[in-house]
Amino acid sequence: MNNSQKDGRPLIVSGMFRSGTSLIWRILTNDPEYSNFYYEPLHEDLIKYCKKNKEKIWNIYRNDKELLKKWSENFNIKGLYLSIKDDYPELNEYFKIFIKNKALIKFTRMNMRLGWLINNYPSVFVINIVRDPRSVCYSIIDRGWLNFQAEGILKTLRKDIDNAIKNKDYSSIPYKLLKRNFHGMLGKFDTPSAYWYKEYFNRLRNVDSWKEYISNLPDKKPQIKILALWKMNVEQSMKDLESFKKNSITIKHEDFCLNYEKTLTNIYKNMNRELPKKLLSSINDKSSQESFKIKHHKFHMNITDKWIERWREFDDDFWIDALEKTKCISLMKKLNYEI
Repeated sequence: MNNSQKDGRPLIVSGMFRSGTSLIWRILTNDPEYSNFYYEPLHEDLIKYCKKNKEKIWNIYRNDKELLKKWSENFNIKGLYLSIKDDYPELNEYFKIFIKNKALIKFTRMNMRLGWLINNYPSVFVINIVRDPRSVCYSIIDRGWLNFQAEGILKTLRKDIDNAIKNKDYSSIPYKLLKRNFHGMLGKFDTPSAYWYKEYFNRLRNVDSWKEYISNLPDKKPQIKILALWKMNVEQSMKDLESFKKNSITIKHEDFCLNYEKTLTNIYKNMNRELPKKLLSSINDKSSQESFKIKHHKFHMNITDKWIERWREFDDDFWIDALEKTKCISLMKKLNYEI
C-alpha cells in the first residue's frame, strides 16, 4: 500500500450519542487527505433531512441516488449489535458505496458493531470516542430529552420547581427550560428523542452477552437506561476493538477538550501519519467551522473544566445511585474517571 492510499484510508469517527463525535468529525473535515464527508449515514431520518434541509452536510447524499436507494431506515436499529460472524447483506451493500478511500464518516449508531465493520472493511481506521457517562446523561437531560421532575432535579432549581408545581405558578422557572421541554419537565410525557434510547435499550435485551445484565437492572428509569446504554456501548466497542488495535484508537472526549493538539497528534501517530498543519490551524478559524454547519449544533473550542463537568449541578446521590445500579463504576475507573 503506498502512502497516498495509506493516508486516505477510510476514517470512521464513532461513539455513543452526545459523546463529542460531531466536534471531532468537523475538525477532521479539514484534513486535506479527505474529500468525501458522510455524517450519520445510518440516521433514521436521513431522507427527510436531505429533502428538507439545505445544509451542505447533506449534499453528498442528495447527489448520490444509488446511495439513497440502498439506504434503509431500519439500519439504525436492526442489527444494533453485530458480531464479526454475523451476516447483514443489506447493510454491507450500503456500506460498499461510501466506505472507500478519502471518506471521513461519522457514526453514533455503530458502537455495538465495530468489530463487524472492521472485519468486513479492514482498510478502515476507527476513532472510538468515550465520554464520562454522567456528561452523556446530563447532555441528554440538558437538551430536554428526559423527565426532570420524575428523574432528578437540578440543585439550583429544586425549590423553584417544587413551589411552581404546588402553586401552579411557573414564572420562577427559567425560560430556557420552559421553552425546551416544559411538559416533560413536569412529568407529563416522555419526549420523542428519549424514545430512541428506550428502543435501543429494548433491542439489546435479545443479545446473549447483554440480556442478563439488562434483566438484572433494578429499575428502568430513563437515566438508568442511558447509563446502562453507555456501559454496553463502551464496553462492547472496547472489547471488539481489542482484536483490531492497528485499525483503531479509543480516546476520551475530556482529554480532547483539555488538550486537543496532544489528542489529535496521538490519533495521527496511530494512523502512521503526521498531524496536518492545516487541520490544527482550522480549529480556531471561524470560517472553517461553518463548512459543515448543523442546525442546533454548537461548535467551539472555548471549553472549560466547568463545561466538561456540568453534570455536577445534579445531586451527588442522584449519580452514585444510578451508577451503582447500572454497574458503571468499574468501567469508569478503568477509563480513569473520578467517581
